[in-house]
Amino acid sequence: MTRHSGKYWWQRAWNRLVAIDDTPERIAKGVAVGVFLGIAPTPYVGTLIAAGLAAVFHYNMAAAVLASASGIFSPLIWVASSWLGGQMLGYDWRVLLEQVRAGGLLGSGGKILLAYLAGNLVLSMAGTAAAYFIARRAVEWNRRRAGVRGLYRPSGRIPASGPVPFRPRRGGGRRKKPQNGSRHSGRK
Repeated sequence: MTRHSGKYWWQRAWNRLVAIDDTPERIAKGVAVGVFLGIAPTPYVGTLIAAGLAAVFHYNMAAAVLASASGIFSPLIWVASSWLGGQMLGYDWRVLLEQVRAGGLLGSGGKILLAYLAGNLVLSMAGTAAAYFIARRAVEWNRRRAGVRGLYRPSGRIPASGPVPFRPRRGGGRRKKPQNGSRHSGRK
């Protein structure tokens, strides 16, 4: 897997998300805020707003910023929001599309804009709810699978002494003492 492949970047983002040193609930709330602002029509400032809201409400800022970066999906979100809003408001999708081609967004009397905003609101709320539950379950599952002790508690509470940092053990744990009695192995 090369560094330039899409799979590499998605896997790297996933690994960073589930390894964040915070409670699963705060990570999931950060992801939910990020997804809402990634889907909502906040071009170029959604990431900044997500970081600000995460800071104000004490959600995980890294998760919010990571989840709000959905720029590659914007055309798909625009089309899905407009179609869904048109279906909800009873507009014919083909007629709205022809009006957009003829006169732009406002040339249709604002119908396409209204349809877009209505559909986008529904997509944003559905995406937010799904993202919260998926992110929370994924972080909890990953921590149970990895055997991480510390932040993860089945009750969701952090111990009174504060959070225990998430530090995976590498190299088999503690360093072994040298056999010859000196502080440095290999020297006498």
